[in-house]
Amino acid sequence: MQGESGSGGSELTHIRVYVDNQDVYDKNVNEDTTQAYVDFYKTFAPGGHSVVAIAWNYSGQYIKKYSTFTVK
Repeated sequence: MQGESGSGGSELTHIRVYVDNQDVYDKNVNEDTTQAYVDFYKTFAPGGHSVVAIAWNYSGQYIKKYSTFTVK
């Protein structure tokens, strides 16, 4: 799952990820970039799961992306 900010650079200040409505990743960042990624490992139970990733910039603007995945 990848999101992009609007045109031009935008300094990200915070990224948060939820899986099944549980906060699994929460990080303050200071990157002047138009793309960012989240990298972490966590074990999930077999079955379907939903994920929401939200990233904010200094202006308080945010981007929110939704996805699903299945653990076999």
